[in-house]
Amino acid sequence: MADLAVPSGNMLFLVAAAEVGLGSMSERKGGQDTTKKRHRCPYCVYSTARKDHLKKHIRVHTGEKPFACAHCPYRSSQKYNLKSHEFTHKL
Repeated sequence: MADLAVPSGNMLFLVAAAEVGLGSMSERKGGQDTTKKRHRCPYCVYSTARKDHLKKHIRVHTGEKPFACAHCPYRSSQKYNLKSHEFTHKL
């Protein structure tokens, strides 16, 4: 593991990263290896380890809005946004 420079007063000490509780990115994310992002956007440099996140992201480029309001012409690319919008129709 690489050493980490840690300032202490006027002295500079080298401490192993493991000794100060720092690990690799995958260790800090609950064991999920975040360095291997297998799902890549074909339109830009975005990549993610989760296929569902990529699916939502691609809608930014395509303009797809599959979630439609039953009360008006509003459409959304994400279900959460539609649910929030639906509160505007409640009196």
